[in-house]
Amino acid sequence: MAELAQAAGSVVITLATTPFRAERGRMVNARAGIQRLRDRTDSLILLDNNRLLDLVPNLPVEQAFAVMDHLIGEVIKGITESITVPSLINLDFSDVRSILQAGGMSTVFYGENAEDNTQRLVSDTLNNPLLEVDYRGANGALIHISAGPGLRLRTAHEVVEGLTAAMRPDANVIFGVRVDRKYDGILRVLAIMTGVRSPMVDAVRESVSIADVVSDRSSKSSIENEFPRTNRRR
Repeated sequence: MAELAQAAGSVVITLATTPFRAERGRMVNARAGIQRLRDRTDSLILLDNNRLLDLVPNLPVEQAFAVMDHLIGEVIKGITESITVPSLINLDFSDVRSILQAGGMSTVFYGENAEDNTQRLVSDTLNNPLLEVDYRGANGALIHISAGPGLRLRTAHEVVEGLTAAMRPDANVIFGVRVDRKYDGILRVLAIMTGVRSPMVDAVRESVSIADVVSDRSSKSSIENEFPRTNRRR
C-alpha cells in the first residue's frame, strides 16, 4: 500500500507499533517489515509498545493499549489539523511535505503543561518519546502548538527553540500555532522530528528479510497442521 501511494505522488507517512521485548520472535517479523517500509515511505514513525511499561505500567491492559491508540489518533489528527484547521500561524501541505519528505527515521513527541512553565514543557516533551531515539542532529521538525487566547509570541518561540536546540544548525523547522479557548492557561505540543536515530532501527540488518520470516513460519507449518489452534491472536 505504501509503495502504491508513493507511486501515485502522495506523501506517505507510516505509523507502526513494535512488539514487546518479551514477544521475542515477533521482533524478527517487525524488523523485516521495518526494513521493507523504510524504502517505501517518506516518513516512518515507530511507536514502541514497551514505552507503555514506562508511561502507564499500572493501568489495566485494555486501558493501557487505549493510551497507545489515543496517541496514534493524536498524531494523525495533529498532522491533518495542522493543514486543514485555520490557525494563528498556519501550516500548509507544502510545509508538511517539505519536512516529512526529508525522510528517514522519525519520531513523535507529545507534551502538555502550564503556559507559564515552558522549560518544564520542553523537558517533559523531549523526555517522553514513544520510541528510544537519539534526536540530536535531527534534520527536520514539524511542531504544532495549541494554546489559549493569552499565548504570547515569545512563549511560542521559547517552546520551539527549546525543542530544536539539539538539532542540526541547518535543520528545516516549521511550526504552527492554534489558539483555542479550551486550552486557556495550557500549552499542548505535538512535534514530529525526522532524521533521528534509533538503536532498534539501526539493528535492522539486510540479512533480516521476509524470506527469513516465511522460512521460519514454514518450518512450523507441519506442527500447526497436526495440532490446529483456535482463537489465534492477530
